[in-house]
Amino acid sequence: MKESSRWLITKGKIDEAIKILEEIGEENGKEIVPRLMKSYKTTAEEEYEKSSSINVSILDLFKTPNIRSNVVFMILNWGLTSFLFEANFRNVANLPYSIYWTFAIYSLLEFPSDIASIWGLDIIGRRFSAVASLGSFSVMMIICIPLIDNTLLVTIFGMIGRFFIICSMNTAQQLRLLLEDLDLLQISKPCE
Repeated sequence: MKESSRWLITKGKIDEAIKILEEIGEENGKEIVPRLMKSYKTTAEEEYEKSSSINVSILDLFKTPNIRSNVVFMILNWGLTSFLFEANFRNVANLPYSIYWTFAIYSLLEFPSDIASIWGLDIIGRRFSAVASLGSFSVMMIICIPLIDNTLLVTIFGMIGRFFIICSMNTAQQLRLLLEDLDLLQISKPCE
């Protein structure tokens, strides 16, 4: 999957952005006009100069009411999802079955739930994906309450809940990625 040319321009990788656009044009059978690409490069360089002169701080996330409410809801969503993800994961030791088998099944749920979260983010968007996955997890856990004596059903619904909480965690990670992209969060970046 190719990087976004707009993102590459904001990072100063203009030649790489142009190369990707040319590759996309060739794949689509379109003629690449050198004059147009030269004009694009000039515009991209101006855009990079303009964007690199703007200093962004963490306070910019709270300037307008709309952005402020979105950021607060994203932080709450991330915190709640992280708490529930960890609680669900730690509770595997309380299941009456072998911890090795239940952990293996938990691990096997990672890939399908990652695919489901990618689908959810692409098709229905971050907001609805977060609501649907957290809501589905909550329903699975509420179903477990009256079934507390039936350990097999509790385990099955716990596994289904695990699937949904992994989807929700992947959706909630979008906040971290957004902050990293704005250079407001320095996680997983090499020291310079």
